[in-house]
Amino acid sequence: MRIVVIIPSYKGHLPYVPRVLQSIEAQTRLPEVVILCASSCPPDWKETIDSTKYSFELQIYTTEEKQNAAENRNRGIDAIDSLENTIVSFFDSDDVMHPRRLECIEHAFQEEPTDVVLHGHTTAHIDDSVKSEDWKLLETVQSHRNCVEFSRMLISHPLIPDVVSVYGIQSSDPTLHYNNGACSVKGTILEIIQFDPDAIYYEDTKFIGDIFKYGYSNYVILDAPLMIYSQLTYEELNKKLIEFILSSFQS
Repeated sequence: MRIVVIIPSYKGHLPYVPRVLQSIEAQTRLPEVVILCASSCPPDWKETIDSTKYSFELQIYTTEEKQNAAENRNRGIDAIDSLENTIVSFFDSDDVMHPRRLECIEHAFQEEPTDVVLHGHTTAHIDDSVKSEDWKLLETVQSHRNCVEFSRMLISHPLIPDVVSVYGIQSSDPTLHYNNGACSVKGTILEIIQFDPDAIYYEDTKFIGDIFKYGYSNYVILDAPLMIYSQLTYEELNKKLIEFILSSFQS
């Protein structure tokens, strides 16, 4: 079984790409391939990344056109040569992987038939530096199976004009928390289901709900903070909101 990591990105997050790639290089279980798809990207940016310094195959696809996260993720899926016997793990370019993230995900897929693996996170400001000694040591990571249920939920996000009603999954155990965007799925599922480009800012929630709705129900939640989720300050979020509103008028 091989692991392919797909990282969507865009112009505003390009400065964080070396950081996330370094966190992948530090994995106890390296992926075979990392696919980075960056939109709104300067044509010469790709040349700033030295792919030879990493122990995995790094594929970089860029476009100067504006694309959303769903489109960038789907572009990464299309770049995979084969989805058979493959775990596809999605991860955002401004976040950081725990060193054992891919090891724990692979183990979950190997234990029993598995369709989707989710896990928890810890949070930090987007510009905080991350050192290996900052991580909480994970001696054991509990895998919870048959722990999600399909339900209709209301999605609210500062950059979504209206509250959206969407089918998704939720944990049947309120003590289990997981991150939707950093999901890992059985590769062959992606031959049938991909991300909805119209579900802007909730494409990941809808994606894992669509998988369940189609009939794949073997979900695993790893009860561990296997990533640092980068958060914006109020001022940064407000700036992004203004940019989003202005771009909506221009389109």
